[in-house]
Amino acid sequence: MAKTYIHKRGFTLIETLVAISVLLVAVTGPLTLASQSLFSAVYAKDQTTAFYLAQEAIEMVRNKRDNNLLAFLGGTNVDWLLNIPVDTNFQVDIPNDIIIACGAECLSTKLKHDGVFYNTQLGESTRFSRSVLVTKNPLLEDEAVITVMVQWQTGAFQERTISVQGRIYNWAPNDNN
Repeated sequence: MAKTYIHKRGFTLIETLVAISVLLVAVTGPLTLASQSLFSAVYAKDQTTAFYLAQEAIEMVRNKRDNNLLAFLGGTNVDWLLNIPVDTNFQVDIPNDIIIACGAECLSTKLKHDGVFYNTQLGESTRFSRSVLVTKNPLLEDEAVITVMVQWQTGAFQERTISVQGRIYNWAPNDNN
C-alpha cells in the first residue's frame, strides 16, 4: 500500500502582506476623502459666515445713511453721511447699533459671539475680524463707496480675507449738503 501525502495549503507570508496592503489602501482612500470633505465643509461654512458679516456691515451703513436722509426730508438739516466715519477704518456692532473708529487695528480685533449675534462687546472671541471703510467718490459728490474686509483663519491653515464693496448714494432731492 502506497502512502499518499496530502499537502495542506495555507497563506504564505507574502500573500498575507499583499492582502493587508490591499486592505490598507482600500480603507485609507475613503478615510482621506472623508477627512478632506469635512475640512471643505468647515471652510465653506466659514466663508459663508464671512460673506454675511461683510454684507451685514454694508447694510448697517446704508441704514445710517437712510436715517440721515429721512431726517433731512423731515425738515432737519443733516448731512447724508452724518455719524458715518469717512476715510477712516471702523467697526460696526450691529446688535448695539454702534460704530467704533479703530484705524489700522480693525482687522487685529476679533469679533465676539454672544450665542446669537456677532458683536464687539460681549461673548466668546471668534476667528473673524471685520473692518469697514467709507470713501466719498471724488467724481460724484452724491456717491460713497463702502469697502468691508473680513478676515478669518480656519484651523491651522493660512489666514483668509474677503473684501466686499457696496455703493451708497445721496438720494434726497434738492440736498445741498
